[in-house]
Amino acid sequence: MVKRSMFASMLFIGAMLILSILGIPIDLLTHRPILNGLVTSFFEAPNRFAFFGVVLITIAGCWLLLTLVIWFSLALNNRLTKFDYRK
Repeated sequence: MVKRSMFASMLFIGAMLILSILGIPIDLLTHRPILNGLVTSFFEAPNRFAFFGVVLITIAGCWLLLTLVIWFSLALNNRLTKFDYRK
């Protein structure tokens, strides 16, 4: 069940990343910062390695939190299916 929740959270993050990349032309047409200013912040950061590390730690933390939420919901669903009425 942990593997399923890890895969589901990685799939969700991948889908959101693809949607963010597909939204870049809309950001350029509306004169908004690309990826909410993440690209600009990367190029203007005084220490790019530290900035990249903070971004990676944030992504890993969000992935872990999302994995735990999905794991909890799958475990709850699994427990509740034991109480279903079957003939």
